Amino acid sequence: DWTDLIAAERDPALRTQQARELITAGRELHFHYTVRDLDRAISCFEKAIQLEPRSALAHAYLANSAASRTHLVSDSNFLDRAESEAHEALRLSPALGDGHRALAGVEYQRGRFRDALEEQMRAAESGGVEEKVVGFIGMTLDMLGQPDRALPWYEMALIGDCWSRLCDDRQAEIAYRRAVDLQSGMPRGWVGICRLRLLQGDAQAARTLCQANRKYYGQYVYSDQIAAIIEFFGRNLLEAERLYDRLARADANGGAEFYGNISYKSALGYLRLAKGDSARARTLLQECLVKEFNQLKSAPDNPETLYRVAAIESSLGKNELALGHLQAAAAAGWIDYRSLSLDPRFDAIADDARFKMLLGRLKLKVDDLRRNIEADLYPQLKIAKESYEKVE
Repeated sequence: DWTDLIAAERDPALRTQQARELITAGRELHFHYTVRDLDRAISCFEKAIQLEPRSALAHAYLANSAASRTHLVSDSNFLDRAESEAHEALRLSPALGDGHRALAGVEYQRGRFRDALEEQMRAAESGGVEEKVVGFIGMTLDMLGQPDRALPWYEMALIGDCWSRLCDDRQAEIAYRRAVDLQSGMPRGWVGICRLRLLQGDAQAARTLCQANRKYYGQYVYSDQIAAIIEFFGRNLLEAERLYDRLARADANGGAEFYGNISYKSALGYLRLAKGDSARARTLLQECLVKEFNQLKSAPDNPETLYRVAAIESSLGKNELALGHLQAAAAAGWIDYRSLSLDPRFDAIADDARFKMLLGRLKLKVDDLRRNIEADLYPQLKIAKESYEKVE
C-alpha cells in the first residue's frame, strides 16, 4: 500500500522523479529483509538524500533500513547511523510519523523499550494507526512482559510469539501456520513452530521440521539460529558448538535478540567450558559479561539484558549474582519460563530452591495472564477451547 508515499507530496524527494524512484526502490528492497537487500536499500536512500538533502522521508527510511540491518547482523555503527538519521528526519519534519517510527526502532534495538513505546505512540498520533506501527507496539509490550496488552496489537507471525509466551500452544500454532500460508517467502512461521516443539520438550520434532525447511531459506539468518538453539536446548553440545561457531564467525556480536536471548559468544563460552576448555571459555564469557553490563548502563531495566547477564554469571559459577540478576529480569518483565527451564547455561543453579521458586512464580503469572485474556478479552476463544478439550 503506497498511499502514504503518494500522499506525501510536500516532501522534496517525492517531487523529483529520480529521488522518488530511488525511494520507491529502496522501500521495496527493505521489505525483502536480507542483509544484501538492506544494504542496497540503504544505498538507494543515500542517493536520494544526495539529490534532496532536505527530504525528511529519505532520512527516516534510511534510519529504518540501518536499524533493521543491525537486527540481522550486530553492528553498532549502523545503529548509530540510524539514530542520527532519525533525529535528522524529525528535525526536518517534527510531525513525521515515519521519523518517530524510525527513532522507536533505534530505542528498541538499544533495549530502551519504554522510550521505544513512547516514540511508537507518537508515530501513531502523527501518521495514524498503521499495521506496521501497531505490530511494533505489540512487540514492545510483549518485551515489557505484557503479552495480554500486546495481543490486540499483534498481527501475523508475531501474534504466535505472544500466544507462545502465554503458553497457549494451540493458538500459537494456528498463528504460525497462518503466517506460513500468507508469508511463505519468510521463515518466521515455521521457525516459530520449531521453537514451539522445542518448548514442548520435543527436540527431535523441532529438528526434523528445521531440517525440512532450512535448505529453502538459507538467505535468512533465522534458519541457522533456530537450528543452533534446537541443538543447544536439546543438549547436543558438539553440533551446537559447530553451529554457534559458524554463526559467530559471520556475526561476532549476534544472537542476543533471537529466541532465548543466547548471544553466539555466550553459547560458545558455555559449550567450551562444558568440554573442558576452561581458560578460553572463561575469557570469552567474561568478554560477553562486560558487553552486557555496558548495555545495562544505558538500559538498566532491559529484561533481556538482565537475563543474559544472569545466564553468563551462572555459566561462570557466580550463582548468587546469577540468581539476583535473574530475579531482576523477572521483575522487569521476563516471563519466558519454559525457555529458561531448558537453557543449559542455568544448570549450575537449576537445583537451587530460589530458582525453582522463581520458575513457579513465573508460571503462575503466565497462567493468570492467559486466564485474563480468555475470560475478558476473548470469551469466544475460551468457549472454543473448552469444546476442543471435551472432544479430546
